[in-house]
Parts: sequence; structure tokens; C-alpha cells
Amino acid sequence: MEDANQAEVVELGFEETYPLREAVLWPGRPDLAALDCDPHGKHWGMRRRGELVSVISVFVDGDGREAQFRKFATALECQGQGLGSILLKHVMDQAQQQGVHRLWCNARSNQAGFYEKRGMQPADGGATFLKNGVEYICMEMDLRDSP
Repeated sequence: MEDANQAEVVELGFEETYPLREAVLWPGRPDLAALDCDPHGKHWGMRRRGELVSVISVFVDGDGREAQFRKFATALECQGQGLGSILLKHVMDQAQQQGVHRLWCNARSNQAGFYEKRGMQPADGGATFLKNGVEYICMEMDLRDSP
């Protein structure tokens, strides 16, 4: 396993996230890799040896109390190495520093355990829903309760 400390978190332009989003989340569906709201978000990535290996996009609501992260993707060959965890922790820390109260995402149901291990809980009683043939669950975290 490669040392995750050899990677760095970087801010990205939203267009830079598209290739990895498509490759990991929606292979062959570039239309589902892009979001209309992308120009209004903040986009982060994890680079290792110059290669973009993980991406995440964050959208803060109008009053700054809630933030949603979307299109979180880590290259398949890099999963399980801690890179996505580092990137998500960066987003959580940034949101908390900005005074965000609630951080949430619509996670693929098969990834709910990943988020639970990082302090997030199912919202809405754990109800799931389908979108584009994929089952999702809303996961959330109250950042006011986080250390």
C-alpha cells in the first residue's frame, strides 16, 4: 500500500473533476458527470505524484449553515489507501471552519458504511431512493457536535 502522506489536497476548477467523476461514478455517461451548479461550488482534489486520484465538490446553501458534497470519486486503483478519507476530512474541516452546521450528501447505499465510519449518520430514518438506476441514501453530520 502506498503512503497517503505522499498526496496533497488541492483546489480545482470544476472542469478538472469531470474525467474522474465519469470514470468512477458514471462510466460512459459524461452527461451524468457534470452538474449545472458546478460553477457555484468549491472543488477539491487529491493529487499523488501529479496525478488527480480523488475529487469532491462542495455546495454551501445561501445562509451558509448547510453544505452538500457531491460527485465524490476516488480512482478505482487508489481506493482503500486512505486518499478519499483524507479528502473528505479536509472538506469536513473546511466546512466546520466556515461555520457550516450540517454537512450532507446523497451517498450510494453501498457506500453508507464508509460515511458512517467517518462520523456521518443516515438522515430521514435511513430511507433510500433510486436515481438513474442507482440506490442512494442521504447521509449527514452535525458539525456543531464535532471536535
